[in-house]
Amino acid sequence: ALAAAGPSTSVWVHDFHLRLVPSMLRARSLGVRIGMFWHVPFPPPSVFRICPWRKELLVGLLGADLIAFQTDDDVANFEACVREILGIATASQRPRIPFGDREVLLGALPVGVDAEKLAAAAARPETDVTARMLREKKAGAGIKPAPARSGIVVSLEPFDGLFCFDDLL
Repeated sequence: ALAAAGPSTSVWVHDFHLRLVPSMLRARSLGVRIGMFWHVPFPPPSVFRICPWRKELLVGLLGADLIAFQTDDDVANFEACVREILGIATASQRPRIPFGDREVLLGALPVGVDAEKLAAAAARPETDVTARMLREKKAGAGIKPAPARSGIVVSLEPFDGLFCFDDLL
């Protein structure tokens, strides 16, 4: 996929376990726009400072053009970590961090559901019919132990046909 990437390509990186990917992509000089979404709470400097790789992790994240978090508190914690650990301050009112020859934009972009659409779907008469039908079905799922080489086997067969909500959405 990276072979086809160019200046008009946007790459979204999701979650903390990929925190070094933005700087790895930036190092390849592909000219792509890089966004990073951090799904879990970002710790304050007093906690983040405990990590022996704190500088490397922050620099890895700062390879992105945009770093998005769930809440304003997460943005503030990230800014504080960058300020206290890397000695870099934000550039303006709107959270931007100067990094090298560019600025990294920060933002709180919470992930959630469309509450109004969900409420409208719940208020439809056919939803009651579907809900009643689901209550009558017996279903379950489990995780079974398996040999280490084959990983975890997840049993989803009981759910076959259970989640058919196309008419509601």
